[in-house]
Amino acid sequence: MGLGWQAEWDIESIVQNGEFGDERTVFRGVQRLAAGHFAICRASGNVQTQAYWDLKYPAASAPSPATIEGATMRVRELLTEAVRLRLRSDVPLAVYLSGGIESSSVAGIATHLLREKTPEARLTTFTLAFIEDPTTDESPLAERTAAHIGADLRKVDATEVRLVEVLEASIWHSEQATTTFHCAGKMLLSRAVRDAGFKVVDESLSAFIHESCARRSSCLAKAAAALGIPLPSNAERRAMAEEYHAATKMPLRPESAMSPHKSNAPRPLITTASHLALLYGQFHVSDSVFHPKVIEHTGVPNLARCTEEGLDARVRENSVTGHWHPLNVSLYTTAKSLLGRRILSYAGDRTDMAHSVESRVSFLDHHLVDYVNTLPPSLKIMPIADAATGNWQMVEKWILRQAVKPFVTEEVYLRKKVSFNPPPAGEPAVASRMLPLQTNLKARITQESVERVGFFDWPYVESQLSAYLESPNFLPNGRLDPRAGLLMNVLSCIVLQERFKVPSYKV
Repeated sequence: MGLGWQAEWDIESIVQNGEFGDERTVFRGVQRLAAGHFAICRASGNVQTQAYWDLKYPAASAPSPATIEGATMRVRELLTEAVRLRLRSDVPLAVYLSGGIESSSVAGIATHLLREKTPEARLTTFTLAFIEDPTTDESPLAERTAAHIGADLRKVDATEVRLVEVLEASIWHSEQATTTFHCAGKMLLSRAVRDAGFKVVDESLSAFIHESCARRSSCLAKAAAALGIPLPSNAERRAMAEEYHAATKMPLRPESAMSPHKSNAPRPLITTASHLALLYGQFHVSDSVFHPKVIEHTGVPNLARCTEEGLDARVRENSVTGHWHPLNVSLYTTAKSLLGRRILSYAGDRTDMAHSVESRVSFLDHHLVDYVNTLPPSLKIMPIADAATGNWQMVEKWILRQAVKPFVTEEVYLRKKVSFNPPPAGEPAVASRMLPLQTNLKARITQESVERVGFFDWPYVESQLSAYLESPNFLPNGRLDPRAGLLMNVLSCIVLQERFKVPSYKV
């Protein structure tokens, strides 16, 4: 390896998923540079890191800095300027376009700006087409958006065969384990961009919002009432929370359980801890997959606690004291974990740079982010009562929808967020025929390869592999069979060991 470095497994990080919760990687002694930090490397070998920027939020009781109309106009101005800056390029530039409001708004604004100078300008956009699963395929919506703004759309077919073909390459370039096809899908997309001759692309990303947190507390923002936003009663909030938790199978914890003043330990490190498990569920790997001696050494995986401990003490204090609104705590936590450590690096920069494509993210413009962070939570997730039934709904990204309404179709403006989730192909036409992922996992996950890694429990892995090969489950919304996700995690470690020549872990 470069500079004489020899890769070794960091078993604590692997079990506790340090790549998600903090700055660790799967390799011992190798850490990422924390978000918003720079490193000073001296000739002596001393390395220091220092923060240069971080997310900030006002006190939960702070008034809104603007009226609803003023906030809408300011978000529109800042986003337009962010897109304008990222259109600067002396090489061909394109835009990733899905069915979501973020990518659609960037494409719409970019087209508007380009035509200010060249009226006949046409933007080139790229989208993944999940042609084997119409329920998750957003390419028809992307086609309608492209037609609306007069852009060229290039569809990239993401079949299971093609996803499996690039799966191991995506693991190698991302340098971390996976439990989904997310990174493989992005590899297909960025490769198509490169092959078409484009060197720069605008990547539209946004932080996931914890809806259960919003249902329970975002409506309590005092600034909402001052802005004239109707609010549900405490009983209505509780009913919404119960309905949401019932639908997601998550237990509803009483608010008293999150109090930092309770006498019975353990106390929470942040007040949104109960929502972490729901958000991160798809990244959790059962502790049964690890050798029993490994779990004796590391303890049972606790991704939520790892993420809490990875946050700055200032953030934890602002959370448990109630100085920051719970929704803002939730957004901060998501930005530092899922968005920053997983999406931006794992399925963002690394896959794009694998094909020498520079990705730019207009929504991460710090002027835009700083301003939006000052806005009341109820402008981010707006509580709206149905005029006919009186039932409340939470409209996520409300201020963004208002700001970009002139640039998107009504269909996109009204559409709820759908996760980017490259799906498997679905049940084969012939029951006895294995799907591409099954074939790949059967060939690559053997007793020899698993035991060479060193920290997995082969009997358990074998049982999961046999069950998945014999009777795979095909879940709605393109979600993978959990057993397939676990096996992809095992495959990831096999691939990383081979590519980085990692010695076996000795239990």
